[in-house]
Amino acid sequence: MAKKLFGVLLDVKKETVEKIEIEDTLDELYRVIDCTCIDMPVRKIGKKYFTCICDDEGLLFGEPKISAIDNLGNVQLVGNLFIVSAENSDGELVSLTPDEASYIMKRIQKLSTRKYPAGYPMLTQCEY
Repeated sequence: MAKKLFGVLLDVKKETVEKIEIEDTLDELYRVIDCTCIDMPVRKIGKKYFTCICDDEGLLFGEPKISAIDNLGNVQLVGNLFIVSAENSDGELVSLTPDEASYIMKRIQKLSTRKYPAGYPMLTQCEY
């Protein structure tokens, strides 16, 4: 049985955000991110670091939706995100704590862009 992984899913395609627990498998990550090639950059969100699992090819197809911006509004990531702890042991992903999940949720706001004026949930304060 695969271990479980708790994190925050920011789904810009469905325009939803939720705390979820998934099986810690590559297939499950592909499913929740809705892609075929993932990247796992570590990003500073506010004052803490997290792993942001995202679509590695998000900028290559169609008109991608922005999922994360920095404090100045610059685009950091596009497409769906699954955010987990930046802590890891031997390259293994680690679940968020409930407090970390709440910390992330406070930094997600409904913002609009020129192409999406009605707005949708977007992660803010996301930096290198």
